[in-house]
Amino acid sequence: NAEARFEFLIPVAGKYELRIAWVGHENRASRTACTIERAGQPPQRLRLNQQLDAANGELFHSIGVFEFPAGEAAIVMSADGANGNVHVDAVQLLEKR
Repeated sequence: NAEARFEFLIPVAGKYELRIAWVGHENRASRTACTIERAGQPPQRLRLNQQLDAANGELFHSIGVFEFPAGEAAIVMSADGANGNVHVDAVQLLEKR
C-alpha cells in the first residue's frame, strides 16, 4: 500500500503536539492509517477522518499531544485499510512547554 513517511530527530524528550495538514473532502478516507514511531517504543496506530476540514479555518489538524523520547521519530500516513483517497500536505511536531 502507498504511504508517506515523515522522519524527525527529536532533540529533547518531552511532549509534542502532532499536527497534520490536509483539506477535507467527501472522497477522502474516513479511516486513514497514521502511525507514530518513537525511539524505543512500540508504534502507536491511529485512524484519521480526512473528510473533515481542520477546526476554525486552520490549515493543520491537531491530532493530539504525545510523549516523545529524544532520538529518531517518524509519522507514517498510509492507505492501508483506507476507505477513500489519502492526502497529506505537511506534518508538524510542536514542542509543548
